[in-house]
Amino acid sequence: MSRAAWFRLVGGVLAVTLVAGGLTWVLGRRDGQVTSFLATVQTQTVDVGVDYPGTVTDTLVKPGEQVDAGQPVLVVNSLRLAHDIAEGLLAASTVAYEVAADGTMTVLSPVAGTVTHVGVTEGQYVPGGQVLATIDESRTAHVEAKFMLDATDLTRLAIGAPVTIALPDRTRLEGTIDGFAVDNADAKAVVTATVVAPVLAREGGALTQAGTPVVASVRLAPQGPLSAVYETLDGFRQKVAGL
Repeated sequence: MSRAAWFRLVGGVLAVTLVAGGLTWVLGRRDGQVTSFLATVQTQTVDVGVDYPGTVTDTLVKPGEQVDAGQPVLVVNSLRLAHDIAEGLLAASTVAYEVAADGTMTVLSPVAGTVTHVGVTEGQYVPGGQVLATIDESRTAHVEAKFMLDATDLTRLAIGAPVTIALPDRTRLEGTIDGFAVDNADAKAVVTATVVAPVLAREGGALTQAGTPVVASVRLAPQGPLSAVYETLDGFRQKVAGL
């Protein structure tokens, strides 16, 4: 066999090996990835109110508006508050509100987030302890995703499994499974998973508000003879992505 023919043979074998390996990798990746049939952004909510009864004199925010921690939300005037201030029973202000000697209380947002509800209007009388507004705390943003898995795939799902989150504008964020619960339905397992993503909690804006629909794709633990290879390559990919 001539040298040229030998090189062509070796080159052909290498090409076939690379193509076969690439197809095996792609099929393995597809087999190890499950997409949610329902997923939405969720946040913890914080209620805002006052301890004193009074009249709402000003509403400073509207539903859907972004607020910072410490930003004024509402103003309430209370005669009982004015009395307690005069008697020295209440400090001039706290992290939750600012008060004036005439009984005017400016209610502050305790967290940064999105106003989802304002339950009062200007001129309305409110009793002490009533919730006046609700704020979704942006730094607690996470995804609640539902997946349909068979028994075999369920054993491959684990806490910390990588998840890709696709926002409505097709922006992709990387997260991980923080916890999940399992229900049975028609011989399948319906998994409700909590997905955390640091970038999601920092993003803010309309696309990461509570209730925003997203698509979550979880990568299950590899199985079979090439599982070690998949894990090594995934680890390398994640390190490169984090650079």
